[in-house]
Amino acid sequence: MILMDGVHPEMDTCIIVDYKGHMILNTVDCTRPNGGRLPQYVDVMMTDFAGGASGFPMTFYGGKYSDSWKAEFIKNERKKLLNYKATLAKSLQPRIYCPFAGYFVEAHPSDRKNPHNKAASVVPEQKLMIRVQVIETDDKFECITDGYDYLVDFLDLSFPTKRPDREHAYLEIKNRIGVMRYVVLHGCLWDDLYIGFQNRVSRDPDIYHH
Repeated sequence: MILMDGVHPEMDTCIIVDYKGHMILNTVDCTRPNGGRLPQYVDVMMTDFAGGASGFPMTFYGGKYSDSWKAEFIKNERKKLLNYKATLAKSLQPRIYCPFAGYFVEAHPSDRKNPHNKAASVVPEQKLMIRVQVIETDDKFECITDGYDYLVDFLDLSFPTKRPDREHAYLEIKNRIGVMRYVVLHGCLWDDLYIGFQNRVSRDPDIYHH
């Protein structure tokens, strides 16, 4: 049985498997499985134990995103996550609890310093006039002479040479050139750049929209 996530119903799910009389509950990557309505005393309960694959906040720069702020944010989020998982396991009382999904290892040498986490402040959706600037960079996220650097105005889908004077939301994305062009050439998701730590992101205002 597939059950929706109470927080992100359009994105995440959990699953209950009944196999030969044994019930297995898998809640990996599900923020609030089935809105909190789950069976007790399952044979096996499987969950993640880390923050998941997300570029936030490690790929963000500018403003408050100093190394010390990121470290404190990650520490607090991990405490909240572990407390939630412990509370969930205690309330459901499975026969076996198996935390099995968490950290991953980046393949690129430049990414060795990145911790992994998944969290962001959520605010109500607003109708913002968004401008996005995409910049191709080298592996250290430095601009290169033969890389593309373009601005997109989503108000009229134009490509202006500079940011407009009128009020607008601005998103700057620096992508490693090799990965960026692979994603475009092969029709991959841009999310691959984000969760793969292949870009650096700055936004103004610093507001998360789900």
